[in-house]
Amino acid sequence: MNNWAMHFGTLAVFVWVLPYASAQVTDAGQKVSDALNAIGPIPITTVVAVPRNVEHCSAGKLHEPDCVTETVYDQKRQVTNQILTASNVRVVKSDPLKFDPAVRTELPSVVSVNDSLVQNCTANPVTHQVSLQLAFQRSESIQFTEQVTHTLSVGLNFDLSITPIFKVGGSITIGESHMTGEVKTSGETDTTTVSRTETVSVNPQTSTVAELRVWPVHYSIPFHTVVTVDADLSQNDKSYHRLSDILDESKRTFPISGSVDANESSDGSAIFYNIPYDPSSCPNATVVVTKANYAPKRLTRISK
Repeated sequence: MNNWAMHFGTLAVFVWVLPYASAQVTDAGQKVSDALNAIGPIPITTVVAVPRNVEHCSAGKLHEPDCVTETVYDQKRQVTNQILTASNVRVVKSDPLKFDPAVRTELPSVVSVNDSLVQNCTANPVTHQVSLQLAFQRSESIQFTEQVTHTLSVGLNFDLSITPIFKVGGSITIGESHMTGEVKTSGETDTTTVSRTETVSVNPQTSTVAELRVWPVHYSIPFHTVVTVDADLSQNDKSYHRLSDILDESKRTFPISGSVDANESSDGSAIFYNIPYDPSSCPNATVVVTKANYAPKRLTRISK
């Protein structure tokens, strides 16, 4: 699995690459068909047309009969035993989505930084206050481990507080051929800003860098629920109109599970380190020189 930390100015963009995993898919239509096959044939009365010939005669020339034969059809009721078929398979009941505790993973090895150089050109120790900040691009996604398909389209909505200040909302749509999910950060933006104000002490004619470090914190929140389906049944003599008339609910209920995955920033930490003093960058011996965004930004790849 590869994690990428991208440094673009003061915007840190972290992409969590999830391992591919095939979800277990329950074809509700196929499950219903299998259940009806297991029940076996049901009496069905149909009306069939049975042909018979009728001869019509009339007096012709020379009083000889002139006859024609016509085929007519009589309506006749017929009872056969057939396997029932279902149509309009649909979700009629769903439990609320239940979320398990979040699994929290910090990635301090994938770090974005913002720096400020403080250079003391004077002959005396100084203290200087620096303000550092990093904009962090949050991200979120939804993964499925158990899906349900082959039903009329229906949606399940949810709201989830990952942390007191990081909330997401989303939906799961169960459809004919596949199931989809959508999750978005609640509020106006996916971007959060980490800010720190620090006081740094700098000895005479030395240079110190104040650095804000921020890394992604990954949350994986498992969820699960169940849905119950019903359907319309083909005509039969038992007066079964819906699947629920003939099939117990437990055989019409199927699981859905997966996880909501999201990246939030760490609180950030400030560190200080000295670098070689550069007298050429001092205009005179009585000033403190500062330079924001001192450290060159770079693309760092961490492989695990």
